[in-house]
Amino acid sequence: MMAKEDLGQFTRKVDEIKRLLGEGSATIKWALSEFQRVIEEGYQVTSDMVIDFDAPPMIPTGLKIRKSDQIRSRMRGKWTFNAEEFAVYLSRGQKKDKPIKGCDLRAKLDDKMVMGAQLLDFFLKNQGLIHNGWKGVLVFFWGTIYSDSRGRLCVRYLYWDGEAWYSSYHWLGRSFDGTHPAVLAILP
Repeated sequence: MMAKEDLGQFTRKVDEIKRLLGEGSATIKWALSEFQRVIEEGYQVTSDMVIDFDAPPMIPTGLKIRKSDQIRSRMRGKWTFNAEEFAVYLSRGQKKDKPIKGCDLRAKLDDKMVMGAQLLDFFLKNQGLIHNGWKGVLVFFWGTIYSDSRGRLCVRYLYWDGEAWYSSYHWLGRSFDGTHPAVLAILP
C-alpha cells in the first residue's frame, strides 16, 4: 500500500512527464527511462529537473571560469526545467546571414538573460528533452564564458553529430553565424 504523500509525489512526476511529452519537449525513450527510474527509486521524486545556475558547470580541461568574464544579465539561482521558459536567439546580423565576431555578439547579449552551461550539462544528461529543431545548428550557452591560460575567451555549445548530442566550445575571436544561436531565458 502506497502512502498518500508518496502517491501525490508519483502523480506529480507522471503529470510532469506527460506535460513534457505533450508539448514535444521530451521523447518517448526519455519518458520511459524516467518512469523506470521513479519506479526503481520507490516513488521518491528527486529534484533532477532543477538546475542551479550558481553551481559550477563542467569545465573542459585547460579552461577556467573567471567572474570578470561573465555576462552580467546571465541566468542566476535555481530554475526548474520548463521548455517554455527559454528560446534560441540570433542577433539581427546573424538572421541576415552576416557572421559576427564572438566578442561583438557578447556585447549584444550583455542585456539579455543568457542561459549558462549548467543547462547544457543538464541536456547532456537528459538528451530526450533537447528540441529536435536544434539538430543542424550549434546551440550556445553564453551564461558561462570560459578562458584559457592566455586569457582567450570561449563559450560552450551543444551539437548533434547524427547519433547523439555532444558539447564543445568556440573561441570568441571567431565568427558566429546564423547556425550559432544563443539560449535565452524567457521567464514569465
